[in-house]
Amino acid sequence: MSEWQNEFTRCAARKKDGTKCKLYAPPDELFCEHHAFDVRSFIRTPNEVINLYAKYFPKQHHPACDRKGQNDCDCPDLPLATLTARVIKRCFDTSLKQTPEWKEHQRLTMNRRTKAIRKYYEKIDHTELWLPPYAQWRQYRFFEWDRKEQRIRVTKLQDNFRNTNEGLKALKRRLIQYAPHHVYYTTGAWLNPQGLGPNPMSKGGSKKFYKRRMFTHYNNTFLFRELYFDVDYEMETFEQAAQETKRLLEWYQGKTESSEKPTIVFSGGKGFHLIDFGWKLKENLFGSQLERYNKLYDIKQAKHPPSVKLQQLDRAWKTWFVKRIKREGILIDYDVTPDPRRIIRLPGTIHGKRGRVCQIINADELDTFEPGPALW
Repeated sequence: MSEWQNEFTRCAARKKDGTKCKLYAPPDELFCEHHAFDVRSFIRTPNEVINLYAKYFPKQHHPACDRKGQNDCDCPDLPLATLTARVIKRCFDTSLKQTPEWKEHQRLTMNRRTKAIRKYYEKIDHTELWLPPYAQWRQYRFFEWDRKEQRIRVTKLQDNFRNTNEGLKALKRRLIQYAPHHVYYTTGAWLNPQGLGPNPMSKGGSKKFYKRRMFTHYNNTFLFRELYFDVDYEMETFEQAAQETKRLLEWYQGKTESSEKPTIVFSGGKGFHLIDFGWKLKENLFGSQLERYNKLYDIKQAKHPPSVKLQQLDRAWKTWFVKRIKREGILIDYDVTPDPRRIIRLPGTIHGKRGRVCQIINADELDTFEPGPALW
């Protein structure tokens, strides 16, 4: 008999970051009690699997609900029939991914895509790439295919790209070297972006931050962040996302005044990003909030960079602004806009699932935009 059939073995499930579960599965099982979503488990104990799924995914969430991860909202519970159907599909998908045939197919597919991505970056000119304003204060993350471990691995680059011709050339060299399936940059600007740690103000991030012996001012000095909107939430097609982006753009331009026109980015999949690089926090604060902001930069009172309080003030204003958008019924990813540690796809790079280029477009293209051919 195989080892997993008569001994406790490591759970075969992988987390979102690609790492394997640290728990152990009982004999004759592939998954631990928290990841037992496979056909074998469903046949043996269907009620337990359904109850386990209902524990983590109990709600029929409205698209505008912002409590999907916590499930403490007023959205209705899933009907038993729908819940069972989703469990069966999840179990079949999980078991399929454990077969050697699926793993070989995945290996060949990802290797082929990696070659196509590298070939694309080799043939384009560096001027076709793009870097955000104040590029040297951003962290860049490559999601690359690891052939040895057969999974997507996240690489945080240690490069310091600048908005120059040489900066674009350096970016192209890295893209050819790694052939990443996804390329992201931090929406926030940081004093030491390469050394940026987890959020020490969050519940789980604080333990990681201090466990890694990181320092508040070295690994968490926030400088500023523009205004970002991610419009691909609960969208089935990019046409639907384009119309929602147009609604957001018209509403935003009618409610705010900015030194620059908002930038519209097609993600390469089915979504869009609306970014106001001219947005500044100080210009949008009034009354007591503006007084708090000015105190942060009072040299006589401030002994350290006003990083933590500045993040809190920035998040508070954007949380309030997102609530206004939500009241208008405009669908965006409500968590992206307020979070200073969010990452967003870099224009000029390939969307690793769809095989299309993430690109900046004009507002008048939203009605007639065509994404173009994919690499595969």
